[in-house]
Amino acid sequence: MDKYVMLLSFCPRLSECLDDFKPLEKVKQIYDGLRGISCDESPRVSAFPACSLSGYPSGQRWFFAIQAVHGFGQYCSSEWEEGRASQPKGDREEESPSAWQLCHSSLQDQGREGETQDEQSALAELFEEAAEGLHLLSDKLPPPGKALVDVLVLCGSPPPTSLRDLLPLMGALKHMECWHSAKITLVTPHAEGWQTVAASLSATVVGPAEMDSCIDHKEQWRGALLIREKKCASELRFGGFSLRTAEGDGPTRCSSSGPAAQRLQPEVFHYYRNVLDLMQMVSLKELPDFLLSNTEFQLRMSGKSKKCKLLLDQLSSLRGEVGALFCLSCVVTPMAQPVASQLSSQRWRDTLAKRPSSLPVPEVEVKGDGAHYFLLVQGSEEGGGGACRARMLHSANQINGAAAVATVNGLLREKSLLSSGKTEGRLLDSLPCFRRDDVRQASRAQTLVLKECLKRRVDAHSTATIPVSLIKTLLKLR
Repeated sequence: MDKYVMLLSFCPRLSECLDDFKPLEKVKQIYDGLRGISCDESPRVSAFPACSLSGYPSGQRWFFAIQAVHGFGQYCSSEWEEGRASQPKGDREEESPSAWQLCHSSLQDQGREGETQDEQSALAELFEEAAEGLHLLSDKLPPPGKALVDVLVLCGSPPPTSLRDLLPLMGALKHMECWHSAKITLVTPHAEGWQTVAASLSATVVGPAEMDSCIDHKEQWRGALLIREKKCASELRFGGFSLRTAEGDGPTRCSSSGPAAQRLQPEVFHYYRNVLDLMQMVSLKELPDFLLSNTEFQLRMSGKSKKCKLLLDQLSSLRGEVGALFCLSCVVTPMAQPVASQLSSQRWRDTLAKRPSSLPVPEVEVKGDGAHYFLLVQGSEEGGGGACRARMLHSANQINGAAAVATVNGLLREKSLLSSGKTEGRLLDSLPCFRRDDVRQASRAQTLVLKECLKRRVDAHSTATIPVSLIKTLLKLR
């Protein structure tokens, strides 16, 4: 899933900002760090293997936007800026300014205007403008299942005495949190004063010391664990979970899932559901070895719910020969889906005007082929750490051949093969070896032979169809 990161600096009263916590400087620090991470992850390789005949899932992309309320000036990015490695520019080409550069220059210009004109906008009007900028950015987010949205709000000053002035800005953030599943984190040295705002936004409040750990660049999916009871037709949903790549350079994959294998397949787009559906408890003795892949994730909490913590503790106790089988559904499409109008800011305002008792997410239909990933969840071997091990299983609709390779490897390890006096090395030496160019050359030669045969049959006024027996004979010719 793509990453969309919104960095919001909130300091309308500059005199109340602490010297050791200046939001604008912290925004630049986080922005530079995340851009460096996004540029380092190149070439982009999807953490999820192919799960359909359509092609290989597109790699993760990063997008950034900055919103700043600084004194009586404000700035908001007009577009999501993609973070990627810089391309070489020609002599006449100029590199476009980054989101941070645009923000910094805009705030400086507003400061000079304020000095010359001696005009100050009311805070309420300032927050209205800031909220409108956030709404415009939320209208450009992709449909559900394609992006992980992280909103980092750096609050340098305490909240206003009257929270009524903050309502437009809070409404825009609530729109992102409720309809776009945004994860909102408030970073502030005034934690106690912002608790009410955080509770209304379902946000987490952390201190400046925890700022660097707020956005996890290894996170690949966020959602809920769903447990259904078929007999009673009931279900339990535990929100606040995430899948992240294992510690190290990334998830361990079979050799057919590398960058070279991806280049041979067309790129497709995956739209994941926001739930991991519990299928059943399984015994590893009943699972064939070739079903277990080398792709592994960490299942951990992305929130602080006590109920979710209890469920994670129960899953962590599954070790040895017992595990829980979960299913992650997705829709595969060869073309990126357009922005969902059902989730627009105008629809959000219309919904709020009706004063509903709840804010359900409107249904958005993504057209494409349905597919599934199966994950075997067990407790971590190291123990502790607040995470479970989620190992992916090869499913019937995966085409990367990893299951077949695992089966062959298992046969090579059988004692029956070794008892015949042949070692594994000798057995492999006896198999034919073809280079890629040789296979392509043979394929072109066979194509020419078949075309020439068809041409001669047509010239001889014979039937245009070629018997299967004749095709087999022609393909055997060397």
